[in-house]
Amino acid sequence: SVAFVIFLFEDGMLECERIQEGRRQFENPPWTFHHSEEMKIRNINPYPYNSQEFYSTSADLPLWAVRQVHYGKEHLRVMLFVSDVNWYDMLGFYKIIIGLEPEVQRHDFCLYTLSTHGNYDVQFALKRLTGGIPPKPLNKIRIVFKVGDVGQIVPLFPNSSQAISETEWSTTDHDGNRIAL
Repeated sequence: SVAFVIFLFEDGMLECERIQEGRRQFENPPWTFHHSEEMKIRNINPYPYNSQEFYSTSADLPLWAVRQVHYGKEHLRVMLFVSDVNWYDMLGFYKIIIGLEPEVQRHDFCLYTLSTHGNYDVQFALKRLTGGIPPKPLNKIRIVFKVGDVGQIVPLFPNSSQAISETEWSTTDHDGNRIAL
């Protein structure tokens, strides 16, 4: 499963107009509510606009959410939900593809900043699903990464890879998500 999370900067509880407007857009057709994840600190939610309410338009397309960022730049985060059983393999797989150490790595979350722009960053994150919840690979999409020398990393992949062109390859990760390089 894949989600796009838009982090918008809003200063304080009274200035959350952009987040509220973003959520209002998701509350109208063709969007439907999927699920919510509350962000808490010791059972307290100091920022109600920090809960992640995920919306979708189709079971075959990514989820979307809008969330508050409290300092620094705004972010567009591509979040890939990962099975518990493949968590450590997926960490290694995406570390090879991205070619960087993650900025944040915890037992259930891993974050990379892929590019930085004036007011925002583009991020890629892995989120571990626990309790036997399997992620659902989306067959209608593929995640595209730009890599230096694809020929050097293709032999390291767990699944077969196919050449799309002289410079592009296609493969799948441990959970069956389609990847293009």
